[in-house]
This record gives sequence, C-alpha cells and structure tokens, in this order.
Amino acid sequence: MSFSKNDKYIFGSAGLGMPEYGFSSFNKPSSSNSYLRHIYNVGVRNIDTAPSYGYSEKTVGKFHQNNAQNFNIWTKVDGLETNSYFTEDKVFHSLKESIKKLNVDHVECLYLHQNDINIIEDKFVQKALKKIKLSGLAKKVGVSIYNSLELKSSLSLKVYDVIQLPVSVVNTHLYNIANKHNSKKTLVARSIFLQGSLLNVDSKKKKFNYYNDISKMVGFLKELAYSYKIDYLGMLLSYINSLDGLDHIIVSSKNKRNIDEILKKSDLRLCDNMKSKLNEISKK
Repeated sequence: MSFSKNDKYIFGSAGLGMPEYGFSSFNKPSSSNSYLRHIYNVGVRNIDTAPSYGYSEKTVGKFHQNNAQNFNIWTKVDGLETNSYFTEDKVFHSLKESIKKLNVDHVECLYLHQNDINIIEDKFVQKALKKIKLSGLAKKVGVSIYNSLELKSSLSLKVYDVIQLPVSVVNTHLYNIANKHNSKKTLVARSIFLQGSLLNVDSKKKKFNYYNDISKMVGFLKELAYSYKIDYLGMLLSYINSLDGLDHIIVSSKNKRNIDEILKKSDLRLCDNMKSKLNEISKK
C-alpha cells in the first residue's frame, strides 16, 4: 500500500516511547519494529522524536540497527540555560547522544525543545546551533513554539530554518501569522488533532479538564462534516493539508490501522464554502 504526498508527513513518535502520551484510541498498539517497517513501506520516511520522549529514540535506533531502511530524523535538545558558556558543549553532547541512540550519522533537523523566548534569542544558543549545522550533524535547526511572541522572534532570527507550531481545525492563529510573514522558513504543523482529543474526547472523558467545551466543539464539527457528506477524520486532515505554506505535517498513532486511515483520508477535496466555515472556526 502506498499513499500520495507522504514526503510531507512526519511520524510523531512520542507515543512510541511514552505509551500513555495523548488521548489515543483503544485500538491495541502495534509492535514497534513491525510498525516502523509498515510506515516506511507506505512511504513515510520522516520521524519526529526527542530525548524526552521516553524510549522513542532507542526504539527507532533499534529498528535502524536491524533493518536496511533508515528514516530522516527530526529530534530536539533541551535543558539549556541562558547566557551560558557551556551551551555549545551541552548542545553537541545532546545531539551526539541522540545520534548514537538512533543509529544514524546525522539528523535532518535539531529543534530547541524549550519554548522560552530567552533561550530562543540567547546568543550562545544561536552560536551553538550555527556550529551544529557547520559540523554536518544536523542539516537544519529549528524551534518548537507555542505562542505568537516566540513565533515572531523565530521568524526574525536567521539561524532558525524550521518552525514547528500547533495547527488544527480549531486553531490556525499562529499559522496565519507565519503564513503572512515574508520568510523562507520551513513550517511544520503539529497537534493537528490536539493530541487525539478531537478524535477520542468521549472515550477519554475522565482525562479532560474542559470536557464540556471540547465535546461541544467536536459535536459541532461532526455535524458540519455530516451536513457536507464528508468523513469527519478526512475533514480534519484535509483542512490542514489545504493550508498553503505548510511544508510538513506531523501525524501519529500507535496502531497500523489508524495510521493507514489517517494517510488515506488526508487529501479529500473540501468545497470552498466548507473551507470558509472551517476558517472562521479556526480563527476563533
């Protein structure tokens, strides 16, 4: 089985190393090795990971050790301090440890995993990341951000090649800012299902502090999908896929069947009227 545009997708591996991560379905998780082989065979060749994602990096590294296929790795560094002369050593040590665990010789991108404006703008951090690229250990460097202040700073600083940001059918605020900015940054969308809450809010009711609000929004979105005779999951995915300027989309599941459904339904055609209504929702 193969799907179109899979070079656009990055597999989010947090659930691979942290079984309790997010609001997953009750479908039984697939075994790690066969799952990774499956997503490679269907054309997904990028993996998003981090040292803080439990045993995710080691799991991917074990796959690389036992298989001829290799993924493009997007990993992270954290635990940095501002105005520190030890920053460069910490960044290089962290990345080299990740590379060792992952059984690769370099990574596609190294992100800052600290959404702290002081870290993002720190001169020692920027200097270390420039040296990381020059060393060849990472092709690109980037940031994983959460708010508009961090986004605007990242857009203005030349050192950052990639910006990872939350984008979903209920939140395009940061995407809209980035898309209007005249920059050549690579934009990577994450949290497209709000860590699964847009799909599994009812089955995970006890885990939500704002269950009523989320459930009401999910109900409204499902009614909208039904009124246009379009699959709900397909609507969520295709809306993100229709947004201009998004270079990559992080998708994730712990089950082969689920990931197949995500990939198959990610490119449905949305009519202009429906997309307009979804734009109104997401801007709020």
